[in-house]
Amino acid sequence: MPPSDPTATNGEGPAAHRIAARLAALAHGPRARALLTLAAADARVGAVGAHRSRSRGAGTEFADHKAYAPGDDLRQLDWRVLARSDRLVVRQHESQRALRAEIVVDVSRSMEYGTVDGGDDRPATKSEAAAFAATLLGARLLRQGDGVNLSLAGAGVQTLPPRRGEPQLDAWCRDVAHALPAREPRADLDEAVGRAIARLRGPGLLAVCGDALDEDQGWIRQLIEARAAGHGVLFVHVIDPAERDLPFSESAGFLDPEGGAPVQANPERVRRLYRELFSTHVDRLRSRVLDAGGDHLELSTGQPVGPALGAGIWQRQGGRRWS
Repeated sequence: MPPSDPTATNGEGPAAHRIAARLAALAHGPRARALLTLAAADARVGAVGAHRSRSRGAGTEFADHKAYAPGDDLRQLDWRVLARSDRLVVRQHESQRALRAEIVVDVSRSMEYGTVDGGDDRPATKSEAAAFAATLLGARLLRQGDGVNLSLAGAGVQTLPPRRGEPQLDAWCRDVAHALPAREPRADLDEAVGRAIARLRGPGLLAVCGDALDEDQGWIRQLIEARAAGHGVLFVHVIDPAERDLPFSESAGFLDPEGGAPVQANPERVRRLYRELFSTHVDRLRSRVLDAGGDHLELSTGQPVGPALGAGIWQRQGGRRWS
């Protein structure tokens, strides 16, 4: 649909501006400001920002002493230690570094599914849940001075311009507005995640927002490999309650929105088995991400995204924290 179409819901149409305004209200609201600092403890990169670097040397905060060695910067000698102990030691500092982050959002048709009422920060569809999560994550990172890239994974991959710093927060909201509504025939998450990892170069943060309904989840393997390479990894798993519970009571035809054949079924007869299979599917995904040292956060449509995002990130399993 061309951007000039007044009914357009992405691009630069009036609906896109309404969506961007709603996202901006979310990004500037108390939910976004209440989120704690996001940065993987082992994801340190090299620009001025809010995160400590593992590199030692000249910087902004004192970290430790080390014995002087020829070639060390004499300006870093700690004369007070020399006066007390007659030892030559050099002050080491932890530089303040910005985090490089990549956020990937699934914009395939299945993401447009929703069976609950929405409003404010309560998403009505899975695509809204993913967009709200991307908005809040980006808002937190940009306020820290971090750099963030957004990729939309559909039949192809659309990568929006990189953003850095709080002055670009509204531009970030306009970028995320491109994800709504989700109407691509499928999602090429393998390609999107692979490109995002390649752009990170040094250790950074990779977040993926989607429903993970595909059977061949090569991108999950890529997340595991990214974690092994030192990147912080977050998978935001968006689910509609009806997908988990199958609450329907009458026989009906169920249609795969991404092109699968319709299936006629009696929900009463298949509900127990369906719930077991769906729960196993979610548990398997969660375990794969957590076992690799990443983080898995489940978001449900109809529930406020801000509190769920905050609680899911800061009350993580395994004791690993982002500082």
